[in-house]
Amino acid sequence: MSADTYEYIGSNLVARGHAVIKVKNLQVTADAITVNLLTKDLEAAGNVTFATQVFEKRNLTPEQYEKLMEQPAYKVIAEGISTKPDGNQTILATVISNCAYLSAERASGSMETGAFQFRNFFIKAGYMYFRGFLAERYPNGTVKMFDSRMTTCEYEMDSNAHYGIKSSVMTLKPRESNRSIHNYNPDMGEHSLLMLSDFINVWNVPVFWLPALYKPADSNSFGIRFEFGDASGWGYYLRTLKEFDIIEEPAVIRAGLMVDYYSNRGLGMGTSVDILTANSKTELFAYYLHDRNPYNYWDKARNKVEDGWTDKEWFAQYGRYELPNDRYEFRLANLTHLTPRLDFRGVVDVISDFNFLEDFFESRYNENEQPPSYAAVEYQGEHFSATLQTTFRVNDFYTTMERLPELRIDIFRQELFKNIYYQGETSAGFYRTKWQKYDFPRGMNPNLNIPALLIKENKTYLWSEIVKRYGITNKYGASKYLAAEDPEAFAGYFEDPKDYSSYRFDTLHALYYPIQLFGFLNLIPRAVGRFTAYSDSSKKAMDVEDLYTMYALDEKYKWPNYEIKAVNYDDKGGARYRFAVELGLEGNVKLSRAWQTPRNAYWEIDGLRHVAVPYFNLIYIPKPTEDYQHLYYFDEVDQIEETAFVRLGIQNRLQTRRNNRLYQWISMENYWDFHFNKSKDFNHIGDLGTIFRFTPTSKLSFFTEFLLDVGNNNDHDFEVYRKGESVGRPGLSWKLINKFNAGFSYQFATDWRLTLNYNYSDAYVQRTIYSMGSTLAMVNATSSFKNYMSREQTISGTLSFPTFDKRLKGRIFASYNIDADLIDALGVVFRRDFHCWYLILAAGISNDRKFHSEKQRWRKEWSPFLSFTVGISAMPGLAYSSNFERDIYD
Repeated sequence: MSADTYEYIGSNLVARGHAVIKVKNLQVTADAITVNLLTKDLEAAGNVTFATQVFEKRNLTPEQYEKLMEQPAYKVIAEGISTKPDGNQTILATVISNCAYLSAERASGSMETGAFQFRNFFIKAGYMYFRGFLAERYPNGTVKMFDSRMTTCEYEMDSNAHYGIKSSVMTLKPRESNRSIHNYNPDMGEHSLLMLSDFINVWNVPVFWLPALYKPADSNSFGIRFEFGDASGWGYYLRTLKEFDIIEEPAVIRAGLMVDYYSNRGLGMGTSVDILTANSKTELFAYYLHDRNPYNYWDKARNKVEDGWTDKEWFAQYGRYELPNDRYEFRLANLTHLTPRLDFRGVVDVISDFNFLEDFFESRYNENEQPPSYAAVEYQGEHFSATLQTTFRVNDFYTTMERLPELRIDIFRQELFKNIYYQGETSAGFYRTKWQKYDFPRGMNPNLNIPALLIKENKTYLWSEIVKRYGITNKYGASKYLAAEDPEAFAGYFEDPKDYSSYRFDTLHALYYPIQLFGFLNLIPRAVGRFTAYSDSSKKAMDVEDLYTMYALDEKYKWPNYEIKAVNYDDKGGARYRFAVELGLEGNVKLSRAWQTPRNAYWEIDGLRHVAVPYFNLIYIPKPTEDYQHLYYFDEVDQIEETAFVRLGIQNRLQTRRNNRLYQWISMENYWDFHFNKSKDFNHIGDLGTIFRFTPTSKLSFFTEFLLDVGNNNDHDFEVYRKGESVGRPGLSWKLINKFNAGFSYQFATDWRLTLNYNYSDAYVQRTIYSMGSTLAMVNATSSFKNYMSREQTISGTLSFPTFDKRLKGRIFASYNIDADLIDALGVVFRRDFHCWYLILAAGISNDRKFHSEKQRWRKEWSPFLSFTVGISAMPGLAYSSNFERDIYD
């Protein structure tokens, strides 16, 4: 303790003039301080301050140093300069920050219990500021403030905050571990804050009143979100969310309440609940809306409803579902750590219709178009893992492969005997593929052309009977007649894929014997055996083309082509048992050379090391004992066929040191396959693939992937159609290329970053390159088996840039579909950060091409949009958003 003068009055010590008391990291100053030496009661008057400071040693880049120097909340003391081996320099500095600060005219209380009272106070705690007439701190750490206001605007230090929330009573509660007056933690994420009778003020002018506001602990906002706008599918809308804590012990339970209004759709309400314990997390989400116009989404996505049509009739032109008025979702998810090695995870997601998520929660739809429902218990051992799981369908508008249930055991690769390694996997369960169910059968397809089907099947003599019975307009009646009259010829045109199921037991066992010859040649011969048993199968053969036909009929958004004839498995094949064997040999040589002298600060190079690994992988799978065409398809286990090829490749890596670790500067892998046997549509020569990555610094990255058809296995003659007419092969049309992807990102100056992406895929067929006992690099990683790829070609990019105002940043974005000659997205986003709040303005446009049935012509649809967001910088969740969009036709 220090002061200008001291005086003892009984058991009280009175310090006057620049009085200072330090207790651990807490410092109290005042004009006068009186301390009772027996009770440790304290009374301070005149310019009273309570402050805590944090000292932190840091290595700062010049950019970080400059940013900290600009912030008044930090004091930076430079102590030296450190030079890295690559030549880059950092500043050794001590960063001092005032974590908590309180000033008042008068303070009194007990240093022993921590109970205090403050008059005419000002508090700075983390990013929040409080000012008011009276504040009381209780021994449990709770602080109550009366007739006070809160803000995150640092101008409050001068009583000139741009906004604030004035409240009659504020209650600030820390967590249990932060209740001591000495170890006070200013992180407001560790506090809950309750405010009663609140006025939101802008420049001290009340603009809005709320009865109460609550900020949960572990949150940096009051959990309030507002979004207002105008969308063609919704009309004018207001979406609101309020989050709050229910309890904190023995489990943390948080809840959210959603109340939304859409002028064209109705009122929607929902809730979310999160339950956190030391070993589990449970999430619940429920939402309901009685939709006045469930087809409004389709007005936007499938053209405006033309005169003379109802919404329902117009929708039937494009889809096979009847959308309900009662729209909802109920989702329950749980993850529990039963033991350190045993986990349970499960999800049940019930949705009213297939279009609900895309209509109202598009971001979740983009993450997962078909939310799964499953339950699994997983055990992770040192040498094996075991999983008991079930996946099941709760929404009949989704196609689902069900496991009812499945037990799976994976044994990790491990040494059995001297230099002999074993790896295995075994699974058993009941499997069922359930195809989505439609509200309208295929025979109701408005595009159905009965005469065309009769000509295709050479059955034109049935036309007169059809006209006699059903006329020329009752297509549905004609379809039922044809399916019954000649099911072999016509039933497939009016059927959907049929469900199939089977018990399946599958076990795989692999042995490896790694050896090295001549001190540099690494060889790994392997032998793999697999046995699979099925309780049911198909007598009818179904090849890959038939499977693709089934998936072509599995349409959600539109009617399938009426000329596609469904081909389904039958259930007459009985039980089948398949043995499959793989013999293989992997080999590689590792070559490397290091250079210690290269150093470059810009490229962050501290020495270089080049590693080259030429390799080969020989795979031979003789014909299994059962043809895959008769086995029900659930996953890749069921597609194994005779395969014999060799993979030749080379991996190149250029490495440097960074932070005492190896850093991959450049990597490139080239591979080529040679097949020993010919098959339908393919010769011996496989594709040539290249995967290239260049990431020298965090500011620059480049990647490219391309797959070349060096064997001329595909015709590459697919033509693009626009407005129903062929436009040839626009853009990249070199017949040697199956697939080509490239991406580039470069920050070439402060706040300047350019990103470009190009994606191209021709229409081609990929040959099977499957191995049961080794892993193969692939440019196209969708499947290892025969696969049909569709043509697509897009280019996209963004440019982030600064402006004349260093707090105003912009970003231009663009995406163009080359084949369709359409702008997927084009726009600009500006963000202006003020000292305590931010403003985001975005504007853009996209376009599409639609056929106008009444005018019988194609027309372009332009969809401009404008969005506006304003929020509190220190509380990202507390923001107001407004979105406006329109559809304009040429």
